[in-house]
Formats: sequence, structure tokens, C-alpha cells
Amino acid sequence: MVILDTTILAYAVGDAHPLQEGSTRVLAAHRDGSLRATTTAEVIQAFAHIYARRRTREEPARLAGFYLDALDPVTATAADTGRPHAARSGPRRVAARSPRGSHRSPTRTSPA
Repeated sequence: MVILDTTILAYAVGDAHPLQEGSTRVLAAHRDGSLRATTTAEVIQAFAHIYARRRTREEPARLAGFYLDALDPVTATAADTGRPHAARSGPRRVAARSPRGSHRSPTRTSPA
């Protein structure tokens, strides 16, 4: 299980950046089931704040909701619980959807 940081989420949907392709590949691997990944509610909140800096509220809120569904954030960390694995309900996948749309990769489609 990989816990994703804010930068992966932001680079995947942000403006052109040298790390964008790698970030997109990480999310695609999770979507395809070859990588188990999650994040935390705090990471999604930080993503929404960062992404909203030069945008209206609707797009960051939509993408934060997409990440919330796609990554099924942990509700507590191992440090919080003292257990080796975080408390969570289990992985959820958003089939064949990505946050950005199909204009960058033929294997990706826009969320509903």
C-alpha cells in the first residue's frame, strides 16, 4: 500500500511540470489495479486549497471529490492507532476514470 502525498495529486492535474507524467502514471497504476494506493483526508484538503489558488471553487471541489472516491482515504494513520495498518473500509477503484480527462492519454477518460 502506498500513501500518496499532495504533490502527486496536484502534479497529475496541474499545469505542465516535469513530474506530471510520473504522477499521472502512479494514479493510472492505482486505477488499473497494479498499485494499491490511498491518501489522507488532510492531503485531499491540502490539494483542494493548493489547486483553488488560481481557479474557481467548483473545479478544485470536483477534483477533491474525485480523489476522495478514487483513493478511499485512510481515517487514521498507524501512528494514530498504534497498529501497523491504518483503519479504512477497503480499497475502491474508480473504473476507467481519471481527474484530468482523455486529452493527455488515450487510456484515460473524464470523471462524470
